[in-house]
Amino acid sequence: MAKKKMRLKSKYVNKTVDPTVELTEDEKLLGRIIFSTQEEEEEEVFNDNEGLILFRMNVQSLAPGLEIDTSVIDVYISILNYKEKFKMTNMKRHFFYTSMMVPGILEDKTKEIDKKIDAQYDRFHEMLSILMENDIEKNANGGRRIGKDVIIDYSKSDATYEGKYKDNRSVFGRHMLMYQNTNADKILTVAKKPTILKMKWKAKKEKTDCGLYMIMHMELYEGSTVAQWKIGLQPENDKNHRMQMDNLRSRIAAKILLHEVNIYQKKMSDYAKKMTEAGEGGRNRQ
Repeated sequence: MAKKKMRLKSKYVNKTVDPTVELTEDEKLLGRIIFSTQEEEEEEVFNDNEGLILFRMNVQSLAPGLEIDTSVIDVYISILNYKEKFKMTNMKRHFFYTSMMVPGILEDKTKEIDKKIDAQYDRFHEMLSILMENDIEKNANGGRRIGKDVIIDYSKSDATYEGKYKDNRSVFGRHMLMYQNTNADKILTVAKKPTILKMKWKAKKEKTDCGLYMIMHMELYEGSTVAQWKIGLQPENDKNHRMQMDNLRSRIAAKILLHEVNIYQKKMSDYAKKMTEAGEGGRNRQ
């Protein structure tokens, strides 16, 4: 009797991604199939039955050299929030979708709307999680403190604080106002500048991996100081940097497609195995 083949798996489905670990065979296989095959671009490959859907063309933006689609980032945010629900701790993080900026943008009736949309999306990764440390301090102090803001920006530049980060607080504050959050006024009016983390892996040449850095920073930052925050990301001048970035893209694709909330989890696993077997059969017949 032929041995029944197991489904493909990602060991990071409900576990924090480790950038230092090599890809598993399942991650390599799924990435190779999803990124290289010319199938129907509008085929649904992710659906959590909660309103979040990804098509094949969305997931293919995780292929090396491409800018990651914001819909992919939002799905990953949903997965991170899902994982937080099961943490056995009161200090839980909450991540906000990239679409959080849309209401503020729609209020702008000027002819500069396209430029504003581009500028705000370019800066979105810079403000990653303004409440991560805030949440920790509020839980520890019964909600009586606003905590401190932290900006995690992977890009290395000579821009000033006013030129690069000044608007971040107002974007987030307006979002909190929209949901009538009691801390919205404090976020908008507090005078103290946020802490800007100066990580060793800040990059100057990277132009397409901003979404990847954003995903990694959200998943791996839990309120540490920069000296304590050691997550294994290589600086861009390291000989292994490019391979690490490309591997992380495959790892993220596998975590999304093989996650338990995806109703197409089995379909994605079966499809990857089927395509691999077809390819191996073709080679054997030559």
